[in-house]
Amino acid sequence: SDRHGKLKITAPAGFLQREAIQSFIGIRLETQAEWVGALFVNFRSEHYFTEDEILAIQAFATQAAIAIDKNRLVDRVQSLYASQLLALRGLRRAEQKVSNPDRDQDEVWQIILQAAVDVSGADRGWFLVKDENSTELTLGAKVKIPPASLAAFAQIRQGKQGITGWVAEHCRSVRVGDVKKDRLWANRY
Repeated sequence: SDRHGKLKITAPAGFLQREAIQSFIGIRLETQAEWVGALFVNFRSEHYFTEDEILAIQAFATQAAIAIDKNRLVDRVQSLYASQLLALRGLRRAEQKVSNPDRDQDEVWQIILQAAVDVSGADRGWFLVKDENSTELTLGAKVKIPPASLAAFAQIRQGKQGITGWVAEHCRSVRVGDVKKDRLWANRY
């Protein structure tokens, strides 16, 4: 503040020198959820910002933050909608294929798995089926599984084999973004 109680904000050289900026104000743009940017107002002459100017600029900064947040939310919703629409279309195609009464169980499983891999954009997938009379899981269908890996899927006993066994033993789904970083799986892989 200067002797008149007005606020003057200054900053280091670089852009300010190049653009001959003498006074500016920078306001952090934030929403309830996060910091989303900064708003700057510059003068090429000496300027002392009054409290009214600061309040007005802060109001614009708040509106800018809300607009950025709203735009990001709309983008996320549109992206989610597009991926859900893609998934629904994939499910519809799979449903049409599997509704054919002449298809056998293995072919139906393969169609469903292929649709899941296609819709998710995954590199590969497998479908394991629990034997009705035991805890054994057997390979029902596969997509892009190398032949060398098939032996591991021949028969997996509940609770005995990594993530697949854990899912069977705990009767819960699990989502692992990176097995090398996940606290439950990093020491196993």
